[in-house]
Amino acid sequence: MVLIGYSAGGCTAQAVAECLADAQSPPAGVVLIDTYLPTRDDPDWLLSLPAAAVSRAGARFDQIVGDTALAAMGAYLRIAAGWQPRPAGTPTLFLRAHAPVPGMPPGEEWRASWPSADRTADIPGNHLELLDDHVQTTAAAIGSWLGGPPHAR
Repeated sequence: MVLIGYSAGGCTAQAVAECLADAQSPPAGVVLIDTYLPTRDDPDWLLSLPAAAVSRAGARFDQIVGDTALAAMGAYLRIAAGWQPRPAGTPTLFLRAHAPVPGMPPGEEWRASWPSADRTADIPGNHLELLDDHVQTTAAAIGSWLGGPPHAR
């Protein structure tokens, strides 16, 4: 079993991997897709990413986002702000966006990072495009990592 999480969902994937490792049943790997480490002092540009995703949805918004999802995201962000990942002893692939979302700060401050990742790879697109416009490249990066020999993970 491999756990995969995108954006804030990567924190959930990591937390589940930690619980499974504690239960002596760790996953074979964890893939985190452009997941930011939560802090109590997240900058405004990071906190605005969910709103950017909503506006990108345009006319599809009502089809893909409901009131429950919006309320859950707000609650999740409050809960995650106090959580800190701990090593799960699980091979971890960290995929991060190659380009910033418009409105993110210049330089490298906008780049996500995951200190305990065994492998970090930049993939085309910005945070909002990784599972949409660039989903095939994202899937290929995951498939390549999963298909490689265990020692390469």
